[in-house]
Amino acid sequence: GGMVNPGAWARLLAVGKDALLLTFFDLARHSLFLARCFRLLRRCDAPVLVDATAFHGDISDFGAGAFPDLALSPHGAPALAYFVEASPSRGCLRVLRCSDPLCGSWRLFDASCGPRGYGRDASLAFGR
Repeated sequence: GGMVNPGAWARLLAVGKDALLLTFFDLARHSLFLARCFRLLRRCDAPVLVDATAFHGDISDFGAGAFPDLALSPHGAPALAYFVEASPSRGCLRVLRCSDPLCGSWRLFDASCGPRGYGRDASLAFGR
């Protein structure tokens, strides 16, 4: 509960003619959130906690969540790639893959891991 602070690395993605997905990191909670907005209804749903394990320490040096990339797959389901601080000495490129265009459910997985800082400056590209 409580207030959510969309403090960093927000990304927006239009889905269809009416919906907009917003992902952001709440710096105080060290967590990734997702919100859905609908133009015709003129409302946004409450943000949903997606990843509470994105980072653990100091994020002042472009830490976890820095420079994420949000894109639509060829099938119309969004995906987000972002940096995760797995430990003080290890970083990972984590992917959130939505199961449908409005991201009603998703799967999180670490695509690749390496030394500290590995996975920063994420970029997504889909083949056809």
